[in-house]
Amino acid sequence: MKKAQMEIMGLAIIIILLMLGLVFIVKFTLLKPKASIQEDFASEQISQNFLNSLLITNVQECNDATVSQLISDCYEHSGSYGIISCELNSDSCAYLRDSLKSDFFENTLNKWNIPYRFSIDFPNNPLDINYNTKECIIRNVPDTYSKMENAQAKIGTLSGTTITVNLDLCS
Repeated sequence: MKKAQMEIMGLAIIIILLMLGLVFIVKFTLLKPKASIQEDFASEQISQNFLNSLLITNVQECNDATVSQLISDCYEHSGSYGIISCELNSDSCAYLRDSLKSDFFENTLNKWNIPYRFSIDFPNNPLDINYNTKECIIRNVPDTYSKMENAQAKIGTLSGTTITVNLDLCS
């Protein structure tokens, strides 16, 4: 009888170990939290929504012109200052170079501690505008950050040129 009891005890221990293994498998593979899917979707939307909002924002200092209009004006009139004038004897290019970062990025993405890389690429024009946080300066290294959300917008000009505006959020 002792031999049969020992075999039953051995089987019971094996069954208990199998049950513990199944509990860990279910916990770590099948029951992933659904909130992470929503959080991923929300974080992916931040870059595009931020860029879209930025481009349609009216700038009071520049006669209520939108940021898109300032970008287009800066490109169209880069050699002779933009025709959209801004406060403090500034034009559209000077506003984009000097004030856009402090007016928009420092009060939003910097306060939210989101590293970013922002650029306005003017074709055939050396006036490209770039803002970076030190945490997001490295280009073309996708595995430096766990995620990099990219948003891009195209702005047409009166001369038919397309200006590309990029926003990369690194996290």
